[in-house]
Amino acid sequence: MTVDYPTIIESETARLVDLAQTAPLDANVATCGSWSLSDLISHTSRVHRMAAAALRGDELVNGSPQTHSFDPASQSLADYVRSGLDELRSAIAQTDPQAQTWTFAGPRPARFWPRRMAAETAVHRWDAENAIGVAAGFDPQHAVDMIDEFFDVYVPRKPPEAFADERGRTLHLHANDADGEWVITRHPDHIDIEKAHAKSTTAVRGGASSLVLFVWNRPIQPDIEIFGDTEQLDDWARAFSF
Repeated sequence: MTVDYPTIIESETARLVDLAQTAPLDANVATCGSWSLSDLISHTSRVHRMAAAALRGDELVNGSPQTHSFDPASQSLADYVRSGLDELRSAIAQTDPQAQTWTFAGPRPARFWPRRMAAETAVHRWDAENAIGVAAGFDPQHAVDMIDEFFDVYVPRKPPEAFADERGRTLHLHANDADGEWVITRHPDHIDIEKAHAKSTTAVRGGASSLVLFVWNRPIQPDIEIFGDTEQLDDWARAFSF
């Protein structure tokens, strides 16, 4: 499966630009705590700038690249988002995907950042649209990759015991519109994740887009079917709240 990350970043960011121009920027984004729509959109663009700085190899200050924060006195939010995308687009185009770069998860090949930014932008675009009641889902193939990326990047950053379980329960995620299945096995001091089909203590089945929202601890979508031990859903929410 090949996912065109730069194209996804472009299209998802274009939707944020549109929201920055047309939506009520003081609207609360319920899926992101106390953030307003303006907070969320400017955060996403600031992360674009962080990724661009990492790809350029900018000097680290206090352990991470420095970024330019949104200043409403100097430019519109839409222009801030556009200029952040320009930085990211240029940095991706000019960087060898195999070159080692800084990431918050330790040194990684530069290809880390387009994948991370495609997922980050897509999830936060959903958050922004959801805040005003017009949220659209994700392309199923990209959604499968977003779930893989979540397991590759975020799960290892949690303490080993975060989703551990003395009973050894399992959680099966099954996309019904794309080739994506995952089995999470909970041990007393860690979890294992494999791409597989297996009878599990709990099964969560639905569109790949809805499964992305599940793993990112967003509201359960109407097409999701849940079988077995629903207590594990609460465990997941506690372990993977952001």
